[in-house]
Amino acid sequence: MPYKNAMEQTYDSGNFPALLEQGLKLADYAGFDRRAAESKARGKLRGRGLVTFLEWTSGNVFTERVTVDVSGDGFIEIYTATQGMGQGIATSYAQLVVDVFDVRSNGCASCRATPIAAPASAVQARVRCSPRDRRCSSHRARRSTGARARRRSARSGRRRPRIRRCGIPHRRHRSHRRMFELAARQEQHVIHVDTTSTVGGPSWPNGCHVCEVEVDPATGATQVASYMSLNDVGRVVNPMIVRGQLDGGAVQGIGQALCEEIVYDQESGSC
Repeated sequence: MPYKNAMEQTYDSGNFPALLEQGLKLADYAGFDRRAAESKARGKLRGRGLVTFLEWTSGNVFTERVTVDVSGDGFIEIYTATQGMGQGIATSYAQLVVDVFDVRSNGCASCRATPIAAPASAVQARVRCSPRDRRCSSHRARRSTGARARRRSARSGRRRPRIRRCGIPHRRHRSHRRMFELAARQEQHVIHVDTTSTVGGPSWPNGCHVCEVEVDPATGATQVASYMSLNDVGRVVNPMIVRGQLDGGAVQGIGQALCEEIVYDQESGSC
């Protein structure tokens, strides 16, 4: 690694053999013959399937714009062109904003966020204004806060806190209340941050899935006896939502393979 494939795409990282070895161990691949014999003794057929896969993210669109407004009345709003498709993007943004701005949250802990692509990177890593943009209200907040900090430092003899570009002090001294107070002092009562973030390339999550099924040869009825998966998803923001996506995707694939259907009652429409 890095490795360039035949389609000129570069894998930046990944240990695919190790993932396969762990998957085989988790599924007890070597014990399949014993389980197949047990199934046969009960009049069933047992089969197994194994797949390793590599997923490509970003669609080769690496730049995303995000704007953030911090208002003096205690609200943080973010604006982006990305759309939610059931992947938890709304709660993802909420979690990232809470983490980046160190804001206390009273929201539902079980609804926090999933990893998202470039927009998340923009909020998490680029919530700032350019020092060249003298019109940025957060730059004015930084100047005024820094001046007050220097005056306090001169009087008390203490070392002043380090100020970030958007007017938010270092984490040790940072306060969400101070951030909203700074916003309230601005001309429009808001700190506005407009940022564009670009990542270096796609990421390559990958996995190994192993499935065993039992089939009744007389009826064709199929039962999933076991399903094991290992997934290298990279940095996890919210384990619960990531686990839900992995398990949900596997169950959806099983349903498609078994030709599942939804049967509706013609009179009531209930399923």
